[in-house]
Formats: sequence, structure tokens, C-alpha cells
Amino acid sequence: MLDPKKICFITCVNDEKMYEEALLYIKNLQIPENYTIETLCIKNAKSITKGYNQGMKFSNAKYKVYIHQDVFIINKKFISDFINIFEQDKNIGMLGVAGSKTIPSSGIWWEAQQTYGKVYDSHTGRLELLQFNTVANKYESVKAIDGLIMITQYDIPWREDLLDGWHFYDASQSIEFIKAGYKVAIPKQSKPWCIHDCGIVNVNNGYEKYRKIFLDEYAKELFPSYKNKKSKYNEFYNLGRKLIEKSSSIMNDFISHAKISALSKDFENAMLWAMHAGKFATFHHCGIFASKELENILIECAKNITPTKINIDFKIPEKKSSKKKILHVFSEAYNIGGHTRFIKRWIQADSKENEHAVIITLNHKTTPNWLIDSVKISDGFYCCLDQFSSSLFEKANLLRHIAYNWADIVILNTHPFDPIPTAAFGIAGGPPVIFLNHADHTFSLGLGAVDLVADIRPAGQIITLGKKGIMKSLLLPIPIEKNILPLSKAEARKKLNIPKDAIVLLSIASEYKYTPCLGYDFLEIVKDIVTHNENVMLLVVGPKDHGRWHQAKLDTNKAILSFGIQSDLNLFYACADIYLDSFSIGSLTSTLEAGFYGLPIVGFKNPHRPILTNYDISLDKADTHVKNIELYKKKIQNLIDNKALRKKRGDFISKIIYNDHYAHWHKYLNTLYSALPNSHEVFGLKDELFQLDELDFFWAYFQNIIYK
Repeated sequence: MLDPKKICFITCVNDEKMYEEALLYIKNLQIPENYTIETLCIKNAKSITKGYNQGMKFSNAKYKVYIHQDVFIINKKFISDFINIFEQDKNIGMLGVAGSKTIPSSGIWWEAQQTYGKVYDSHTGRLELLQFNTVANKYESVKAIDGLIMITQYDIPWREDLLDGWHFYDASQSIEFIKAGYKVAIPKQSKPWCIHDCGIVNVNNGYEKYRKIFLDEYAKELFPSYKNKKSKYNEFYNLGRKLIEKSSSIMNDFISHAKISALSKDFENAMLWAMHAGKFATFHHCGIFASKELENILIECAKNITPTKINIDFKIPEKKSSKKKILHVFSEAYNIGGHTRFIKRWIQADSKENEHAVIITLNHKTTPNWLIDSVKISDGFYCCLDQFSSSLFEKANLLRHIAYNWADIVILNTHPFDPIPTAAFGIAGGPPVIFLNHADHTFSLGLGAVDLVADIRPAGQIITLGKKGIMKSLLLPIPIEKNILPLSKAEARKKLNIPKDAIVLLSIASEYKYTPCLGYDFLEIVKDIVTHNENVMLLVVGPKDHGRWHQAKLDTNKAILSFGIQSDLNLFYACADIYLDSFSIGSLTSTLEAGFYGLPIVGFKNPHRPILTNYDISLDKADTHVKNIELYKKKIQNLIDNKALRKKRGDFISKIIYNDHYAHWHKYLNTLYSALPNSHEVFGLKDELFQLDELDFFWAYFQNIIYK
């Protein structure tokens, strides 16, 4: 018989030090009069469901708290708070501190439209408040809660027959309680009840496998139309898998050629084949986001670089100050796009404390003058390796020589297929090396010889740690310049010949990012909005006025205008009222700039892989991106209809972006610098084999559409 005055805390433990800290918080809780508590430590559990079943059967406590070893309860009245809720409503079977009103078709609760609760959490690598919708009453009934802490007043077996790992047990148990006739709820928390010090979540230990098991078991009752959806998605799953198999075969051939060249000491050809392989994998997804084999081949090249006197018409500047010397390495730098502007802003923000230089490895002809000017202002220098040699191997030697003789820190902002950095820095010694992950959703070459990866957003960090074999990553958000728009709205519209009373929607991205996929078509959806609103226009920068874009202009009587690539984006930001992020792939830099200037943002998260649409720390806080088309249209329409709402949302978003990407950006940068070793080390990539999942199939499928 269960003891109605007893609470049991049940934890699966593999880190005793962490668990001991969690116990300190439990022992510090206020225990109501006549109640007792016990703690159960389940070691060596084969799965979390098996461990929790073991704890449930062992304890006779009515109230059981299933809690992770890295969760610290900071609400001292935690026990009386949850008991009060259970006693007031006997139909509530289970409580959690975060969860969702529905379970989306992905099965991932936090991708739902209505999420509730709050917790201090470190899943981004930084401990901060993770806050969803506020619970208005004493509790909010939900369909799923997060497994960090799950509090029950009834015993229902955990589905160890179904889920024999460490994922989706929480959503499963939520459904099992609801099927048994009980409610699952999130309590109202004036302040968060818990700290969840989880760090970056590991989604490489069967996450996708258990997501599919979960959906196969519960989807029919959760989504009546699941069968139709499943058949609809079969095309991209099957074609994506076939494309990956084909691309992998070609990629392996490239790697074999590189390996043979390296074995025969032909290091120039080894690097050339590595470049061919990297370029192929960047544009034809092979099921991998990094290659340990290629990195090891390039590290072998690095070991065979013989430092000799370098005869080049370039004198490395003398070190005249005690400032740190930061060397930024580009393959190419561009006048448009985000990755060059990122470094320019980095240099501007950091030039008082440190000196900065730029080296170009592959092609200097596209370098904008404003990047060179920013380097000169910081007392650094600009150098192009392709002016001294066409040999990849010699360029690696030159890069190492310059870095060793000038730099304190090296920043790689290179193309995903550039083999020069790994060959230059593939041996220990010299300045530490940071890889700036500006193309986080693609294959990357150059990761095998870095000390640290700087990820620009949490979603990219998940791929870095889960699929690229990297062991150490920190967040460095995109820096934004604090500029004032040079033109008023009226002046900008006059220049662009836009009616002064029009409501202007703006979107800025490379044309391929608007490619329709799996029924989601940015142009057709927004065209429908423009057509049904007499005074609304859409301006798009990036796509040229041709093909379907030109036809949209004709169909809407010039209410949709595409301007191609533009160097002066401020003219368009000044002209606009509402900013729409691109999809099927988001455009992060331009979206952040638009929000920074006070434009309300609306975006759409790709339901198959939200990582391919914007998932930035600020945009997530501001709730700018939605997960279904109807809500997307509704959000835009509300902004069209309500000028005051446009101003309110724009001001709110601008403030959040200002804090993360300008005011507090230096904190991220200093954390990055502080995390570096005194001198460069070479770790290589982890040996793990990365499981194919929905991201891989979708990315291969989508690349086949845009690059065929």
C-alpha cells in the first residue's frame, strides 16, 4: 500500500558528483509536517524507463519525483506546492515544469505552437532562463512535459518495452497518463522551480531512432491524418536516402585519391583531392557534416611541411604593442552576404583592445575595400596568399609562417572546402585556432586542427557537437553594428519609387533560400497575402526580376518587386514596415539587421528541420518564427492591420537583438578568447559514426532541388 505522506526522489545516475550536488538541493527543501522523503539512486540502468520502473516498484511513496541528476530544485516550498495542486485536483496524475499543449507531428514537444513553463537551463552552453508561455491559473493542462523533472501521484508503468534508451520517455509517459484518464499539467511558477544544468544536449545517442519509435506507437491517436502525412514525406525520405548513397560513393572515390596521393608523398595533389571532396560534399550531402579521413590526410600534409625561408614580397609587420594579434583567415571575402560583415564587425568591436589582420587563401579579387580599411584602422595588415603562389601546399606553408610570426590567435572564416587551414595548423604549437562556423548547416573541411569552434546559434552548435565530431564549442552570436538608418522612410520610398502610404513587406536573402520544398512556397504564400490586401507590397532583395519572380510582379500589378543583389541594404530597411525571413532556408544576418532597426519580424520554421530556418538566441526569445502556415499568415495579417502592433513588436524585437548582438556581444567574445589554450593543440575529430536522421534526408533532397 502506498504511503500518502511520503515523497520519493528517483534518479538514474552515472555522474555521482553531479548527483551529490542535486541531493544537497533536495535535502534543503522544506518538508511539510508529518511527511517524509527518501531518495533512490539507480545506477547502471540500461534505459531510463527501466531505471524508473525499478525505482517505482521499490518505493511505497504516493508521490514520486523522477528527476535528472543535473536538476537542482531551488524552490524550497517545492514539496508543498506540488502536493497542494494534487490535493486540489485528484485528476491530475503528473506535473512538470515545462511542456506543450499539443504534440507536433515531429514528436518534439518544444516545436509545438503552445508551450508553457520556465526553467533555468544550459542547453545552449550558457545558463539562462528558458521561458515559454506563462501559466495564467494555478496550472495548465498539457499533452507532454519535459523529462527533466516529472512528479506523479499515481503509479503508471514506464514503457520500457517500447523505449529502451534515453529519449522520448517523457512524451510517452505523458500520453500513458492521459490514456489512463489523468491530466498532465504545468504549475504556475512565479519564479522557476528548477535549474537544469544539462549543457549541450547529445542528440547522437539514438535520438532519431526513438523519435520514430515514439511516432510509430502514438501517431495514429495523436494525428488522425498521420498516414497521409507519412506517405507525403516518403518521397523526400526515400529520395534523400538514395541521393546520400550515391553521393557517398563519389565522395569515397575522392577520399581514396587523396589518401593515395598522401601515401605517395604527393601532398599538393592530396590537398587538391581533399578540396574536390569538400566541394562535392558541400553541395551534395553525403550523410556526413565532416570527414575524419580527410582531416587526417590534411594533418599528414601538415606534418610534412618543412619550414624554410619564405621568399615573398611581403614583410610581416613588427609587433609594436602589447595588444593581442588576431589573424582572420578567409578563403574569399565578399561585398555582400553575412560572413564577411561578421568579421568586419568583429574587428570594429574589438579594435581598441586587439590588433586584427586578414589573410585570403584562395581568391583576393572579391575582397571589399571596407574590410581592408577596417584592418588598417585596427593597426593590422591585409595579405593575399594567391598573389604569392598557386600551390595549395605552399599556401599552407605561407599561412603557418605568417601566423607563427605574428598572430596570438587565428580565426578561420574559410569556405567549407578549403584544405589550407588544416594543412597549415595540423601540428601542435603556434597560436591557438578558432573555427568560426558561419556555414553551420553544411559539410565543413578544416575542423581537424582547431582548438575551439565558435557557433553563431544554438541550432548550429547541435550539429557541431552531434554530427561534426567536435568536442568543444562556444556560442558567438552575429555582431550587429549600431548604425542609424541614413534615410527616413519617406526619403527611402521616394528613391525606390514606392507609394508613401503603402505597407511594405521586406525580405532579403540569396535566391536559392526561397526555393519551394514539400509544399512550402514563400513566394506563393506571400503573394496570396499581397493579393488580398490592396495597399500592401513585397520588396525582395536577392532574387533577380526573372522567372517566377517576374511573373509575380505581373500577377500583382507590381505589388511584388524583386531587386536582385544589392550592396546598400539600408535603403530597403528604411523603406519597410514588416520584415519576412526567407524559407525554405532562413537568412540570419539580414533578419537580425532588420529587427535591430526596429522592424517586426515574421518567419516560418521548416517543420522537417527548424535548423534550416532561423533559430537564433534573440529570435527565439522574441518568438518571431512560427511552425505552421496558417499562423504565419495570421501573424503577418495582424501586423498589416495594426500600426501600433508593428511599432510595439518592432521595439520589443530591437531591444532583444540589441542586448544579445551588440551590448553584451563582447562578453561572448571574451569568453571565447579565455577558453583558448596558451598554444595550439591538435585533437582531430571524434571517432563516432553519426546516425543518419531526418536532417540528412531533407538536406540531400533539398540540395538536389536547388543545385540540379
